[in-house]
Amino acid sequence: VSGDDEARGNNLRYSFVQLPRRDEKELPQMMIEKLGFVTSYTRASRANKIIITLPEESRNGPGCEVGVTSMSPVASCLISTKEPVQGCYHHNMLGLNNKDIHIIEVEGSSNENGSLMLSIIGSSDILSGSPNGIVERNMTLVLRSSRPTTWSLHTATLQGTITLLMGGEDQVENSSVSGPGVVLEVKRNEVPTRFDQMMISVATTVGPPVSYTRTKTPNKITITVPPKN
Repeated sequence: VSGDDEARGNNLRYSFVQLPRRDEKELPQMMIEKLGFVTSYTRASRANKIIITLPEESRNGPGCEVGVTSMSPVASCLISTKEPVQGCYHHNMLGLNNKDIHIIEVEGSSNENGSLMLSIIGSSDILSGSPNGIVERNMTLVLRSSRPTTWSLHTATLQGTITLLMGGEDQVENSSVSGPGVVLEVKRNEVPTRFDQMMISVATTVGPPVSYTRTKTPNKITITVPPKN
């Protein structure tokens, strides 16, 4: 990194080297002189998320052309924004029962194909006593969308059974669960559209909810699961 920039990593091994800030025209050549080779060069006006996708097969070539004239074949630069969220959270009920129940209500996905990523991340620390920072929790997610939605489930640092309860034409696909300790169950049940009827239905058929979340048209929802204590 250059100038006053910093680097931070989570569960990732990396080395940190700070260099003087250089002009963008000088930077590639300086890296070639210092490292001997540049695999890719990407330029973007601004972003808060950058994804680098490396090809499966390595191709030995003359190196990277730093005269950028086309779309990058390896990098995607995104600007992510938070959607306004309404809802309630009963923290005193967290981990109280054999499962935590969360209700998520959306109008639909902002993606044209109707896909919506649902990411569940266990958040632990050394004081919680959880081995390897993994949170053990059973969860039931009651999902309601006004438009047909394809929910894509992703989990990390979490162990337990995750039950997705949804109705209508919603689907679950391309699910990615990290670790052998996660079990996914999908159940179908029509969820009432009115808020009062929805809460009564969930409380009587599933159990008392820990949280209720409502937003309009996101393309990613992240749920952070703390340890029981």
